[in-house]
Amino acid sequence: MNTFFFKIKHIFAGIGILLLVTFVSCNKEQMEVIPDTDLEKTDLSESDLIPGKYIVTFKESYLQPSSRNSPTFRNRDAKIAYAENARTNATVKVHSFLQKERIDEEKVDHIYTSATSGFAGSLTKKEVLQLKANPNVLSIEQDRIITSDGTVEPTLQFHLDARAQTVDCAVTSAAGSNTTSGPSWKWIWILDTGIDKDHPDLNVKTYSNIAIDLTGGGNYDDCNGHGTHIAGIAAAKNNSIGVLGVSPGAPVIPVKIMTGCTKNSSWSLLIAGLNHVAKYDIPGDVVNLSLTGRQNNCNVQSGLTTAINSVADAGTFIAIASGNNFADSKDYAPGCINRTNIFTVGAINCGKTFQSWSNYNSSYVDYVAGGSQVYSTNKDGGYITMSGTSMAAPVVAGILHARQARPRLCSWVPIPYKGDYYGEACK
Repeated sequence: MNTFFFKIKHIFAGIGILLLVTFVSCNKEQMEVIPDTDLEKTDLSESDLIPGKYIVTFKESYLQPSSRNSPTFRNRDAKIAYAENARTNATVKVHSFLQKERIDEEKVDHIYTSATSGFAGSLTKKEVLQLKANPNVLSIEQDRIITSDGTVEPTLQFHLDARAQTVDCAVTSAAGSNTTSGPSWKWIWILDTGIDKDHPDLNVKTYSNIAIDLTGGGNYDDCNGHGTHIAGIAAAKNNSIGVLGVSPGAPVIPVKIMTGCTKNSSWSLLIAGLNHVAKYDIPGDVVNLSLTGRQNNCNVQSGLTTAINSVADAGTFIAIASGNNFADSKDYAPGCINRTNIFTVGAINCGKTFQSWSNYNSSYVDYVAGGSQVYSTNKDGGYITMSGTSMAAPVVAGILHARQARPRLCSWVPIPYKGDYYGEACK
């Protein structure tokens, strides 16, 4: 738990029954999913379940992910070679497991070997019960819907040569006049809707097999806009056009986990994205996760918790949006996951007022940053204004990249009617 600056706890009560929502990326939209009638519904988040889809995580005593107890790599090529070799060997063992359990490999959507070990795919109820009894299985959980949205504000999208570079207050509040960037060999991974790969205001790295669409669509170019907006907040170039990011010109890597041009994804795809990062990251890289969803117990062993912790333990920083449900952050993942190098972010506006839609609880929310009406890059080379803790998280991602360390605490932001305070993240 990141409690270095935060010791004050919320005294909120009775708000847990609000917003029976599906997974959202820090916005206020909802999506209904038909629940799996084979499972007993026991909590408020069960309506998010994807029928017939499951995530299986192995015990490390059976199959250890490559990021665990691996050498510390400063050279990315050496890391990639190590992870690829480990994946080849681990995949053989996963296939052997599936054959022994008589699980059709054509039903497997993802095999995990880097940040966690296991697989995800379609299973029958009989197969689920069979795997739960297997001594090599750490956990088996039903896959869930996740969406990635930001609240779009009406704004004029202008042609590049029609307006000089501007700097949003979310960036100036965090960085002031400090326009320095972090090291160019450290990357910011954007797990989202993709990134506009040709945007002239972004330093998008399009290396083969690294910039990737994990949804099977074969194109990580952003046709939605959310991922591109996040990339600009964190890392838009310091040039004569558009906007300025917190760590200007930092390399951004698109990892598309949202299907098509929609904002829809799944828990298993998020884990696949973290496993992809774990194959290629080096200490000092940054991951941005502008998404969240209901979670009753963040301490429970799960594939997502294992994957996020593994990436953080390897020295990669992770910035996570707290969510836009105006609810206790302890009930929302992945922001409720606390560990060294993991930072959950709530939202403030330009007047440094905590936003009424931002999730709270300073035992889980490590910092606040600008997230209201943030002007940044958009798909098709454009620019747009969006609001949400989705926008606050990349402010911290940019700080982490620029500082190669946790953010400074530059001010305290009160919630007068709740008697709590949050520290604003600064460069």
